[in-house]
Amino acid sequence: MPSTPRAFRRSVGLIIGLLLAIANLTLGAPSAHAAEDAKLVLVLDSSGSMKERVSGQTKIKIAKSALNTVVNRLPSSAQVGLRVYGATVFDKSDAGACTDSQLVVPIGTDNRDALRAEIKKYQPYGETPISYSLKQAAKDLGPDGRRTIVLVSDGEETCRADPCDTAAAIAKQGIDLKIDVIGLGVRGKARSQLRCVAKRGNGTYYDADNQAEIEDSLDKLATRAFRPFRLTGAPIEGATKKAKAPLAAPGQYIDNFPGNVAPLYYRLPRSAPGSTLHVGFTALPLGDAGWVAGVSLKLYNSDGRECDWGYGGSVGAGSGDPLLTADAASWRSDDDDPCNTESELLLEVTALMKAMGGVKFELLVVEEPPIVSARHLPPSQQRLVWKRMKAGAATKAPVAGRSISDAPVIAAGTYRTTILTGETQVFAVDSDWGQQVQVMAVVAPRRGAMARALGVQNHLDLQLIGPMRGQYVNLQVEKMPRPDTTMADDKKAFRKYGSTPTISYLNRTAAGAEASASVPGRQYLALNMAAGKDQRFLVPYTFVVKVIGTAGEGRPEYAGAPSPTPTPTPEASAFSTPTETPPADTGSIDGGVPILTVVGIAAGALALGAAGAGAAMLVRRPRSPRL
Repeated sequence: MPSTPRAFRRSVGLIIGLLLAIANLTLGAPSAHAAEDAKLVLVLDSSGSMKERVSGQTKIKIAKSALNTVVNRLPSSAQVGLRVYGATVFDKSDAGACTDSQLVVPIGTDNRDALRAEIKKYQPYGETPISYSLKQAAKDLGPDGRRTIVLVSDGEETCRADPCDTAAAIAKQGIDLKIDVIGLGVRGKARSQLRCVAKRGNGTYYDADNQAEIEDSLDKLATRAFRPFRLTGAPIEGATKKAKAPLAAPGQYIDNFPGNVAPLYYRLPRSAPGSTLHVGFTALPLGDAGWVAGVSLKLYNSDGRECDWGYGGSVGAGSGDPLLTADAASWRSDDDDPCNTESELLLEVTALMKAMGGVKFELLVVEEPPIVSARHLPPSQQRLVWKRMKAGAATKAPVAGRSISDAPVIAAGTYRTTILTGETQVFAVDSDWGQQVQVMAVVAPRRGAMARALGVQNHLDLQLIGPMRGQYVNLQVEKMPRPDTTMADDKKAFRKYGSTPTISYLNRTAAGAEASASVPGRQYLALNMAAGKDQRFLVPYTFVVKVIGTAGEGRPEYAGAPSPTPTPTPEASAFSTPTETPPADTGSIDGGVPILTVVGIAAGALALGAAGAGAAMLVRRPRSPRL
């Protein structure tokens, strides 16, 4: 059986480990806070002008209806509070008018009843002390965690203060504190001032002239503030000693790396000789800029010989969280190889850096039945050619997931949406045997403030991940247009392209990314918007998804089992049902690091040393077909 020489495999692994270690020393370790620390305070305008009508309704009625809808959607675990200004002092000539701001619902969890009660009391009355209210809201949020102020206002500051300067001062407290603003029926100077508050506060500004618009704006901002990185599965504790490895039957599990980053071991049972055991890995990012992560997966037989291994790694030097995935499989070309026949294999999962101590991760274990014969199956992908893509009429994309486990499923088509700088968004596309998925992402030419905000270090990166969590990196696609690498040129559209191989059983014999396209199921699109500057900016973009090929073409015949079909849920595999499949909520996210796909180890080394860039690496063993 042709295979990669052991010396070469060890050299590749050593190079990756060395590059990651160098990057770790250069870029530093991550901060400790996680997505669960996210806090939000709503700051509402209760000034007299909220009595005015917009689109046939009073502004106060519009705001109340939208606020109640969004509060009802918030998870009970969300840390949220409510501050109201201009509610108790009628005129600015009265004492206390410029400090008329009250935290009516302290920041906490499971407080939706209190929020609804205060929204009901919310009435138009006094002045507009925006600057003072923003200062108090920053104090409400405290000094730590990911913090968001959402200001809803219909007018400009009426006290002797500049809320734009106040927003800039608050933003200096850290990139994880931002001020988003919704302007309700505002025009002229008031609108310019509120837009400035959002811009100087590292946030986003939305115009709203009716209930639907303010509801949509609030919903987007609230979901981005609280979107957690979702992992799903049954709890499991890997052992640091092989003899104590727990049994991990086909299913989905959650574990975390020990503080000393020792390898973790698991026993994978096989129910039928000749079946293939697949393992997928997804890590919970730590958050924040300048950190590096790497993981290795190794499968061993009872003699301690490697059946397969896979490496995954990502490096980020922007604001947010990289998506770290990897896969490995037991398949070997020799029918009698112990990797194919033994009733149990040993899985070793190793974090490659000390900074990953305590990081949670998800393990997917799948057993694929043996096939009758590979003799008449299509060969492994020898030549992948890009098929021309054209954008059609765009429809609004569903709210993106933050991880594989909560990615919404989309069909082929053209979609429009927005992404924050420093954010990662994940979508899923179903695919079957004989099908290939292509993606094109486009950011239109930037204008005005957006053009000034985006610089050399900003780019939209596209990463494709297979059903078993393997990344399609180093994939050679003929005739694929050259992707753009920076948004520095705001005179033209920015484009990124990506493709999977055609899904074929014999792709598992390949040495590179093709091996991850050897089973049908969901393909995952991870889009990452680099944050080259401290300021957060909401960037509109469109993306086109094309599914090429006839579904079911080249489907193998499985021995004693029905042919698999594409995965019915994000958590389920094509061959078995996970141990636990909790309902996956969907929503947008905040905080992601760009992952720059690199071609070859040398390119990876260059990417690791580049400021403001990221890298993703994956190495797989080539295997020969079993006929």
